[in-house]
Amino acid sequence: MKQDTSIFTSLDHAAGIDIDDSNNLDIIMNQAGMNFNIEQTPVFDPEGEEIPNKKLLRRTDNGHILGLVGSKYTSVDTRTMLEPFHDLVNLHDAKYESAGVLGGGKKCWVSATLPSSFSVPGRLGDQIQQRIVSLINHDGLGGNAYFSLAHRIVCNNQIRLLTKSAGESQFSMRHTKNWQTQFEKASSGFKQAIDAMVNFEETVKLLSGISMKADEIGIFMKRLYKVDMKKDITRQFARKSEKMTDLFIRGQGNKGENRWDALNAVTELLDHHSTKRYKTPSLARRARENRFVSNNLGGYGDSIKQRALTLLTTTDNTFK
Repeated sequence: MKQDTSIFTSLDHAAGIDIDDSNNLDIIMNQAGMNFNIEQTPVFDPEGEEIPNKKLLRRTDNGHILGLVGSKYTSVDTRTMLEPFHDLVNLHDAKYESAGVLGGGKKCWVSATLPSSFSVPGRLGDQIQQRIVSLINHDGLGGNAYFSLAHRIVCNNQIRLLTKSAGESQFSMRHTKNWQTQFEKASSGFKQAIDAMVNFEETVKLLSGISMKADEIGIFMKRLYKVDMKKDITRQFARKSEKMTDLFIRGQGNKGENRWDALNAVTELLDHHSTKRYKTPSLARRARENRFVSNNLGGYGDSIKQRALTLLTTTDNTFK
């Protein structure tokens, strides 16, 4: 029986806006609301005295405050960060997909798909596509980075791919002096993200070759969420385990046969099964955007996915 994937179609671009009809950086930035500059302003205490060695980061167009930084912090505008990414998108024949702004400008991101993809062994139609995401932080807290996301086309599940050294995909342009250095740093981060996809193809082959049964999901879940094996589980955790077992067997593209199915049960649960309802479409979209960042770019959902990947690829782990 052919699976109906139409329920996931709208989720592909649920975060941010669809920009796949453009390859013009100015148009993309305008469409996504990224065409703003950053300035640093003094910080004052309640008595009106300036606080030394502290600056506020804020947008010049609307004065929205983005973060608090030290006096040595050097802010870089979004366009400066995206120009080398744009050059690399064109160089690698990638195609822009979506873009978004979170927290009023605290985070900006753009994703593009690469022409390369691969099929999962023994799964007709189960293809993995590579996405590259440029994440730019304007809150003074996070760095800027390129990430590779493995995108499972059949259900739009995604997982961030890590290089052997998590910092290898990071790039920083706060102290660069010329465009050549910017491009070299960006190119290095871009290459690391592409290499991560090559390694992930081998990971998929490994997971597809390790059998797993539905009755192992319970133990796997306890280890995944660090639940004490000796204590009784809560009703809420029991329901989550039941849902995970169901997705392991009947999730989009799953067969309940191996650890590849288990990993995709985790990603599908996190990416597509939020039970909360929102009163307005704008609130719902904002929640989806926050979930996209949390699940793929270093948040709680991302950490769960990475832990699942580690548990499942450690071959001496058993879940019986």
